[in-house]
Amino acid sequence: MARSWTRLHEHLGAAPGPLDFDMVAKAAADRLAEADDLDWKEQLPRSPIEGRWNELAKDVAAMANTRGGLIIFGVRDATCELVGINPDEVNIEQYAQWVRNHVQPYLPALRRPCPPSTPSRPPTSSPWPAPSARCRAPPPA
Repeated sequence: MARSWTRLHEHLGAAPGPLDFDMVAKAAADRLAEADDLDWKEQLPRSPIEGRWNELAKDVAAMANTRGGLIIFGVRDATCELVGINPDEVNIEQYAQWVRNHVQPYLPALRRPCPPSTPSRPPTSSPWPAPSARCRAPPPA
């Protein structure tokens, strides 16, 4: 089940419900600190280089081993600066495959929403909620 109340909701005093761009932008502007259930990522996930960790799978497994949380792409983690992403580069199917292939046990509740876009404001951040579960990302072979 997708999380409807997150650290962003708590910080903003918002009622439970879906995240939107304005919520992410306000939390970033407020310099909301990362925590075990919130991870800012400046760039979209990249393909793992042979013999190296799949960073997205590692991050999802780490959050699943606590109480779940959000990984939000398009925000510089050191400064909370909203830098954005190119929505044309988002590959939800590829990210889901990485998690399916590298996180054990399988996470059936994993959701991968992208915020809605409008003609005047394309999405520039992408939240990735991670459910709570006992998981691991196996080391590279």
